[in-house]
Amino acid sequence: MKILLIGASGFLGQELLKSLLVYHDIEKIYCLIHKNAITIEDKRLHMISGDIKNLSVLYLTEKIDICVLLSGITNGRGYSAKDTMNINYGGTKNAIQYCKQYGIKKIILTSSINVQLKKMGAYAKSKQLAEKAVVDSDMQYIIFRPALIYGYHQKLGLGVIEKSIRKMGIVPVFGNGKKLEQPVFVKECADIMAYYIIHEQKNRIIEVLGKKAYTYNELCKSIAKLINKKVILIHLPILPFELCLKLFERLKISFPLSVEQIYHIDTDLAGDMTNIYNETGVYGDLLENNYLKKKI
Repeated sequence: MKILLIGASGFLGQELLKSLLVYHDIEKIYCLIHKNAITIEDKRLHMISGDIKNLSVLYLTEKIDICVLLSGITNGRGYSAKDTMNINYGGTKNAIQYCKQYGIKKIILTSSINVQLKKMGAYAKSKQLAEKAVVDSDMQYIIFRPALIYGYHQKLGLGVIEKSIRKMGIVPVFGNGKKLEQPVFVKECADIMAYYIIHEQKNRIIEVLGKKAYTYNELCKSIAKLINKKVILIHLPILPFELCLKLFERLKISFPLSVEQIYHIDTDLAGDMTNIYNETGVYGDLLENNYLKKKI
């Protein structure tokens, strides 16, 4: 099996490479790299410098079986709605066009659990449109919808909560903090994705969640306990902050919080992983056991 992996050098991308390389079915993985270098060494890996916005310069002489698309904006903060849409949705359309041009029959898209939000920001909307483009492409596909991915001291996601606890001992919580979150450890997410990529699944949408659901309040307290810190949760009303953040976005004022993050915190995003665990043989562990693990 020969794979083109777009976004191979990112947080999830490097972990997915490790999970894929376990399988002897893998002959080659062409890794399209935009910024960060890949630290993994394996003769089956072939590095290519490039950008999802301009795939026309990418010329491969070998027949590729699968295109795996990880590249994109994974957090809307600091990016305009236009940029988010251009990279996530526009980049997906570019990848589809490239696949059709070079006879690649199957595409794997990493979307987000945020497409289930009743209220969406630019990030969720861009992923929703990217999913539709893939489903409508007449290609074989798998769409993964991971929950909040954590692990190895990642600075975003749960890392933001940890930073707030360490620096101030407080975490702002929008709403009552009782909505459910089911964060997934990056290695578990990668192992599940690799299984389905290798085992010739097609035309499926697969949610990739952690083993246990936590309320947002429980999540913050669990992280505080793991790093031996005390935390005070400050609950804030949603509406005034939602209106302010929408205004900031309209005025293109950069702010270290997006309105979609508020929608995310105020939505139940839990699910049942039993069938996925049984299919893949990848059985998730608790956040309490994974959170402080170091990268091998």
